[in-house]
Amino acid sequence: METNSSLQHINNNLWFHHSIDNAPYEYSTHVHDGYEIYFLISGEVTSYIEGTCYSLVKNDILIINNKELHRLFINSDTIYERKVLHFKPEILNILDFNKYNLLSCFENKKLGHNNLLKATNEDLNELDYILTKVEICSKVNNIENQLLLKTYLIQLLILINKLYAKQEIGSNFISSDDLTSNLLNYINLNLGSKITLDLLEEKFFLNKYYLSHYFKDNTGFTLMEYLTYKRIMKAKELMLKNKPINQLYMTVGFKDYSNFYKSFKKITGLSPREYKKKN
Repeated sequence: METNSSLQHINNNLWFHHSIDNAPYEYSTHVHDGYEIYFLISGEVTSYIEGTCYSLVKNDILIINNKELHRLFINSDTIYERKVLHFKPEILNILDFNKYNLLSCFENKKLGHNNLLKATNEDLNELDYILTKVEICSKVNNIENQLLLKTYLIQLLILINKLYAKQEIGSNFISSDDLTSNLLNYINLNLGSKITLDLLEEKFFLNKYYLSHYFKDNTGFTLMEYLTYKRIMKAKELMLKNKPINQLYMTVGFKDYSNFYKSFKKITGLSPREYKKKN
């Protein structure tokens, strides 16, 4: 697989990359501390977001918040090109928008629902114009470009909210079925409790191996993978609220600190203390 990618770490609250690949592959399960706007320029992609399957084609847009676990599958040998912007909401904190919520499309929706946006040619032209400006400004880090990037982010969020408002609720995705939804809900409501395949078998009156395969087939994640990621996501959230590290691992369902530490570092690339210091 050949990759042409330019990742620009603009500042601690904003990242942009424009990437081109020429072979099918699978992204590992991942989640971001901030929000993501993903624009597919070419290629065919399947995206699993919190148990919902989206089939993406050219010019599709995904919006993903910091609580949504997701995975991408690239489906064909055609050129796969995309532009992706990641940002933390703190970048907007000092700005006054007169009660207009720029983050509404990320925050006021059910997890895994209405992530896919469709746009008219006129809106696509505007989107491409803004992202091109972001790409240009991101290559030279100076105070003028930092200010311009904030204005482009605001323009982009106004456009994305407009597109989100136009979407027919419940359209453009293959919804998770009742069993998958119930499993997802149970896990998310019981992160601090002991959850095993044996317990889920007893809870849902279905063979644990069947449940495991069924969940993977319908979400793109294994049950234990999903559970571990969601626990680490919750731990990061509590850490930023100054919950003591030596206490929060039990709060999110890990039986010992060693297991928590290994899982945290594997998923984030940082130790819990390194993550807290960085954020």
